[in-house]
Amino acid sequence: MAASITKPQILISLHRRECDFCRVIRSGNYKLLEFLEDGKIELYNLIEDVGEKNNLASQMPDLKKELHDKLNAWRNDIKAPMPSKNIKGANTPELPKKKKKQ
Repeated sequence: MAASITKPQILISLHRRECDFCRVIRSGNYKLLEFLEDGKIELYNLIEDVGEKNNLASQMPDLKKELHDKLNAWRNDIKAPMPSKNIKGANTPELPKKKKKQ
């Protein structure tokens, strides 16, 4: 079954979802998530799968590629930097240690 793609509604951000940072794009009924920590990509039909339980990425590789390409093109267009790991000692201050409760 071919997916119908309309102009993407981009909901792109770095947000927490099950302890992973990700970028998101939504187009029509579909939502693609790219997890930045491990590169995993998930694709969901939000009308048929409201709870996002059935990852369609392997079943719809063309749509996965199309949405991922649009997500990357948007990021490049606005020159958004990709996050990098916070490496201790790489010009980043160390957070203060929490005090132990007495």
